[in-house]
Amino acid sequence: MMTENSMSAPEINRRRFLANTAMVGAAVPVAVPVAAAVHDPLLEAISQYRAGIKAFAAIPDDVLTKENERLYVEATYLPSFKAIAYGNLEASSMAGVREAIRIALEDDAINDSLAEGALKSALAYLDREGDDA
Repeated sequence: MMTENSMSAPEINRRRFLANTAMVGAAVPVAVPVAAAVHDPLLEAISQYRAGIKAFAAIPDDVLTKENERLYVEATYLPSFKAIAYGNLEASSMAGVREAIRIALEDDAINDSLAEGALKSALAYLDREGDDA
């Protein structure tokens, strides 16, 4: 008959535990989640705006006149400018938030409504995502 003093607990040590438990899950396939690409309309509009500004700046001075300047502005950066400034776009990625803030702080921001629209969009994202953003 075993008494309380004669019973011994099985010997458990860290090395044996890790060796045995590591093998338990070794053959189990695990699906690794892949982050899906997030469509960010604000980030897209900022990218289009920057491309439009570059295109406008590349127009030779002898081609650009007071008579045709508005047409070139409308053909290059104005649509994306309006989308950022007045389109109520919300950032849907951290990249969009960063670029919204960056464009608002750039020296070549065209006017205050662009900065205001970009910052409002960034703030809407941060408010929606809370502390996890």
